[in-house]
Amino acid sequence: LDEAPIDAIARDTTYRAWLEECHRTGRAPEYASFDEQPDTLKASNADQVCDIPAKVRALGYRIVRADDPAAAARIQAFSPEEIESLAFLEHQRWCVERLRNGWVAGAPRDDERRIHPDLVPYDLLSEQSREYDRIAARTIIGILERSGFAVVR
Repeated sequence: LDEAPIDAIARDTTYRAWLEECHRTGRAPEYASFDEQPDTLKASNADQVCDIPAKVRALGYRIVRADDPAAAARIQAFSPEEIESLAFLEHQRWCVERLRNGWVAGAPRDDERRIHPDLVPYDLLSEQSREYDRIAARTIIGILERSGFAVVR
C-alpha cells in the first residue's frame, strides 16, 4: 500500500463506509464529512488504512499486486469468523492510537477534551460499536482491489 493514495482511500472508502453505517442506524455523525474532522481524526482514518497489511497477515493471508500470477487465487471475502478477528484487531489498533494521542475512556464523547466511551476492551463494546469495526474489516478487500492488490493465502 506504500504506493496507494492513503488519504483518498481514507476519505472515499473508510470514512464513507462509517458515515453510511451512521445513517443506516440513525446515528448522527459527529462530522458530516471527512474534511470537517479535526486533523487527528483524519489521521486516524489514514492509520486504519495503513494497518491493513498487518491485519491481513495476522489471518495468514498475503497481499500481492493484482497483476501477480498468484492473484488468480485471490479471495473474494473473509469468513464471518475472520471478519470478527479483523474487527477485534481494528478496535485494538484504534484504542492504542487514541491512548497515544491522549484520549481517555469516558462518557459522553467529547472530541475536544479527548474523551471516548469506546476506549474499552472489544468484548465490552456495544453491538453497534462492534459493527463499526466489522465494517472496517469488510472494506479491506475492496480497498485493496481498488488499489491494485489482491488477498491470497
